[in-house]
Amino acid sequence: RAADGRVTAPAIKFNGYRPVLPRQVVELADRVGLPVVSIPADTPIDELLTASFSLLVAPAAAGRAGARDTHGLLLKVVLAGGGLGALVHELSGLLGGAVVAVVDATGEVRATAGPTDDLPEEWGRRWGAEPPVAGARGVAALAPVRAGNIDHGWVVVADSGRPLPGIAPVAVEDGPVVAALEMTRDLAVLTVDR
Repeated sequence: RAADGRVTAPAIKFNGYRPVLPRQVVELADRVGLPVVSIPADTPIDELLTASFSLLVAPAAAGRAGARDTHGLLLKVVLAGGGLGALVHELSGLLGGAVVAVVDATGEVRATAGPTDDLPEEWGRRWGAEPPVAGARGVAALAPVRAGNIDHGWVVVADSGRPLPGIAPVAVEDGPVVAALEMTRDLAVLTVDR
């Protein structure tokens, strides 16, 4: 049952009542490919649980802190009035120098950061009627830019052949929110001008 479930490896602490693991258990574990960890009798179980809990919780806490930092950094772009150019520049930096573009709902490239020389020509000008699709035309990741029920376009990240950094899901998720704020503001300014 452990091998079929979500158990990576059972850990067993031996004591005077159970000094060794029965041979049948070892054979069964070998047969199903389940490693068994032996905990020395003199190891306090509290120390083991504390150390294990720290190892499991630390990466999640670091991930949440990184997400907060990323969100704050991108929000500062909007508050400072940096526009879409500053946004794609920040996103590119967060994504290890990847090419990032904001494409509006008509397919027009509104802003781009990073070297587009090795990418299809639409990365620099216009995507046309067909929206970007992950895995096609050099696209590694993309997310829609929406404000309420209005689709403003996409934030698109180029496939550089290298894996994106661990912060990529947060950056690709938060980037469109900031882009939506910028694009909504631009529409409001255009409306006032008219």
